[in-house]
Amino acid sequence: MNWPVHGGHPELLEGAPDTVMIDFSANLNPLGPPSWLMDRAEAALPQMLRYPDPDYASSRKGYAESEHVAASQVLLTNGGAEAIQLAALLHRGGQAAVAVPAFAEYETACTAAGITVTRLPYEGGTFPLDEACARMAEWDLFFLCRPHNPSGTVLEAGAVRQLADACETAGTMLIIDEAFVDFLPSEEKLTPLLNTHSSVVLLRSFTKMFVIPGLRLGCVLASEHVTAQLKALQPAWSVNAVAAALLPDMAADTSFVRESVALVEKERERVFQSLPDRFSVSASRVNFYLIRDTNLDDQKPLFQFLLQEGAALRHTYNFEGINGSMLRAAVRTPEENDVLIQALQKWDARC
Repeated sequence: MNWPVHGGHPELLEGAPDTVMIDFSANLNPLGPPSWLMDRAEAALPQMLRYPDPDYASSRKGYAESEHVAASQVLLTNGGAEAIQLAALLHRGGQAAVAVPAFAEYETACTAAGITVTRLPYEGGTFPLDEACARMAEWDLFFLCRPHNPSGTVLEAGAVRQLADACETAGTMLIIDEAFVDFLPSEEKLTPLLNTHSSVVLLRSFTKMFVIPGLRLGCVLASEHVTAQLKALQPAWSVNAVAAALLPDMAADTSFVRESVALVEKERERVFQSLPDRFSVSASRVNFYLIRDTNLDDQKPLFQFLLQEGAALRHTYNFEGINGSMLRAAVRTPEENDVLIQALQKWDARC
């Protein structure tokens, strides 16, 4: 079967039906973009006629103010993936550790930069922290996804600080991917670590909350020294003018974020409560979760059944440590979640 590297485009899956499918494979806000975003994007279209400001000064300033950091600590990137690539390039030929399973781009970027990767198992919201801290001097950079993709679990803040302390002592760059942090309460953000740990680099994405995957907009939050190092590796005008123009308004729209978080929390728990006993789910706190039929080692039969029922979930064959033993599902609208619930209940009844 054809297994895409990333979620989205379920119509490309081998065996996909001709009927319209609900895409549970891409972890995007079920509300869609805020009501103002399309009009604001259209108003920014004339900026296509000029090169963007190479420093994106006004966009960085607006976002920095919302995060209570200096504008010099913000680097805009062409999506979160570019930020990962820049961090790897900064340590080309070095050594890295990745808590797995994890977003595939960490290892892809490391491979492209000639970096040797050590994998540490992440399970149930934690990983061998003491071992990682004891070995930290072996690595030039350490990749951690928080909230964790693909499980949606969140490593406890005290453990993150312990890891950051070890990185600070060893001189290891700690890359914390916060692509889904907007789906957590604001106090869960790790921005305060930037005041005490120069080794910490936070990666943010605006794709997930504001549903703009086609615009490609992310950012790095780090010390001024690190953002300058990363910018030196970045192609000029890496972020398009329309995406950059939207950033200050996205940073200011906290009411939309709160509404989205409330819907996701309510629907996630409703889905969990509606599942037949044969299914287990990860202890997710964000807009996606892992699910498995406990009677199956390989979830391919369930995946194919759900596909025919019009629900396209995300396979996990390219997530090290899971390798198809679970599926990932996004939290969608109530009506869409009902389709998945009913399909899972139908599977339970026939099996």
